[in-house]
Amino acid sequence: MLKKTGLKVMALALMLILSGADLMAQRRINFRTGRSSATVRGNIGAGGYREYVLRGRAGQLMSIEITSGNGAVIVNAGSASGRSFSLDMTGGDHLLSVVNTGRSATNYTLTVSIR
Repeated sequence: MLKKTGLKVMALALMLILSGADLMAQRRINFRTGRSSATVRGNIGAGGYREYVLRGRAGQLMSIEITSGNGAVIVNAGSASGRSFSLDMTGGDHLLSVVNTGRSATNYTLTVSIR
């Protein structure tokens, strides 16, 4: 009996780990051909975060704007953070962390522009 219970607990733990792995995975933002901006929409839990990666070239200016239903979602990008800001890019991949600082789950819309 104890052996069966232990197997059930291990199976449940494995399912939780695997389901959480997708939430923690970085998602790449790609720009459509001829476009200099992209918009991503999603849902984020209270205190949760999502990570996005996008590629840029040195000297480009990246502008970020995020809106959310609860008004408590921000973006962290290197040393910059907030709901609307711009920063100079270095070449290569850049990590954007979308963070819900609120107490409730909410939808968000993230727009990233590069010029």
